[in-house]
Amino acid sequence: IEVVPGPKVNAQLTGHVVSYESVTVPAGTFMAFRTIISINGQRFADRWYAPETGTFVRAITSDGRQGQVISELLEFQKYADPAGGF
Repeated sequence: IEVVPGPKVNAQLTGHVVSYESVTVPAGTFMAFRTIISINGQRFADRWYAPETGTFVRAITSDGRQGQVISELLEFQKYADPAGGF
């Protein structure tokens, strides 16, 4: 986290689950909830959350310069023990 001095800015963050769909990433294929996140009415990110992994498996985020940053889960190993075998 980078802390930048300056005035506080209020923003409205909105998130909507728009579907439950299959998504394929380098770690495999998962059923995931697709969410769309907006800030002040402007689309900011699409994210896919897979309950099987307990995390987001893909995220497409606006970089603020008309570009996108795409993040995907690269590896996933399922453990029989919920604590991961530790």
